[in-house]
Amino acid sequence: MDSTTAGFRDDAANHRARALARGGERRGGPGWKVRLTRNSHPAWPAGVIVTMLVVSGCGGAVPVHHRTVSPSPSPKVSPSPFTSPVASPGADVLTCSLPVYGSSVLVGSSANQQAGGFVDLPSGSVVVAPDTGLGPVSGQFNEWQTQAVPPLSGDADEESYDAVLDRWVPATPAEISGTGTQYAYVVVGNISAPQSTPVYVHLVTIASAGDQVIYSSSQTEVLGWYGGQILLVDHVPTASTTEGLLSLNPATGTATTVQPAQSGVEWYLASAPVVWGGEMNPADTSPPPVEVPWDETIRYDLSSGQEQVWSYHPGEQVTVVGTTAAGDPIETVEGTSESSLEVATSPDTATTLLTGPGLTSAHGLSIYSTFTDSHGTWVGTDQGLYLLGPSLHFSEEQAGNFANATIVGACT
Repeated sequence: MDSTTAGFRDDAANHRARALARGGERRGGPGWKVRLTRNSHPAWPAGVIVTMLVVSGCGGAVPVHHRTVSPSPSPKVSPSPFTSPVASPGADVLTCSLPVYGSSVLVGSSANQQAGGFVDLPSGSVVVAPDTGLGPVSGQFNEWQTQAVPPLSGDADEESYDAVLDRWVPATPAEISGTGTQYAYVVVGNISAPQSTPVYVHLVTIASAGDQVIYSSSQTEVLGWYGGQILLVDHVPTASTTEGLLSLNPATGTATTVQPAQSGVEWYLASAPVVWGGEMNPADTSPPPVEVPWDETIRYDLSSGQEQVWSYHPGEQVTVVGTTAAGDPIETVEGTSESSLEVATSPDTATTLLTGPGLTSAHGLSIYSTFTDSHGTWVGTDQGLYLLGPSLHFSEEQAGNFANATIVGACT
C-alpha cells in the first residue's frame, strides 16, 4: 500500500498549468519554475508559482487506456450567486502548525532569502525551521541542494516538509512518494542546451541521501506517485504541450505509456487516482485571451482508464489548482471582467468560494497555494489563509498576504 495524505501546492505542482495558461515565461528544461505574468500586463507578485498534487494509492501497475472522452457537458451553472466567505475564523478554532516555505517566513528579510517554518494556528506566529534554505548545485541547471546534512538535491527551488522522517527536502509534495521515504526529480543533461538535451529522472532515498538515475528521456517532469509508480509527463523537445502520461517503475526503471499524446491536451495535476488536464473546445467561438487557452477541464481516472470532460466554460480560462478531500476539483474560472474560485462537484454543478478581478486586471484572482490534509484544503491567497472544510465550509483562518509563503505540508 502506497498511501499518504494528499497535498497540493499552487506554487511548484501546478506551475506548468498556470504558466502555460497565462503565458508565463519558461526558463527551459523540465522542472522549470516560472513567475506568472498576464499577457501584456505587469508580473504577478513573487511567489505566484504553481505545483502538483501528491498522488497516492494502492495497487500495482497503472491501467493503460486510450482516450474515451464523454460528450462535452453544457456550460457549468453555479447553484447560487457569487459569494465570498466570512472573513473570520470558523466556529471551531483549529490548533495546529502548518509547514510553509518562502521569503516571507523570514520576517524583514530580502526577497532573495528563503526558509522553511511553521505557522502556528490560531495565533498566526511563525517559527523558522533551522538549516532550511537551498543553494544551487554548481555546474547544473535548475538543481538545488539543502543546507542540512546529509545534503539532498532536487529540482524544486523550495523545500517541502516530510513529516514521516521529520526532514525538509528539496522536492515538491508531488515528487515525494506516498511512504514519505523517497522522492523523484529530474536533471537536465547539458546546461548549455537545456531545451534540447536529454533529462534524467533521479530517485532519492531520503534517510540515506542515496541518489540514483533510474530513467532518461527527452523532456520529462514528475507529476506525482500512484500505486508505488512514478507518474511522468513526457514532452516533445522544446515544446510546451505534453507528449503523454507515463508510469515509471522505480525498481526497474521501466516506463509504460498510460496516455498517448493528444493534440491540444496538457496534463498538469494529479490527485489519486485522478489526473487533471486542460484543452480547448473547438465549439468555443470566443476562447479566453491567453497564450495557451483552456476552456475545459479533463478528468482521467488512473484506476479505470476512463476519461471525461469535467468542466466546460466557453470564453473563460479554467484551471484546477487543487482538490478537496473528497477528490472534487478546485478550479479558477477566469473571465474577461471577473474570476472565481470554485469547487466543481460534478460536470454541471459548482460552488463559488471567492471572486476577484478578471483577465483584464493586472493581478486577477490571486490564489497562491493549496494543500489538502485531514482538516480539509488550505488555500493561501493575497487576502489571507483559508480552510475549505466539510460541506464546503470556507473560512478565513489568518488574515494577511500569503503570496511568498507556500504551503508545503499537513497542519499537525
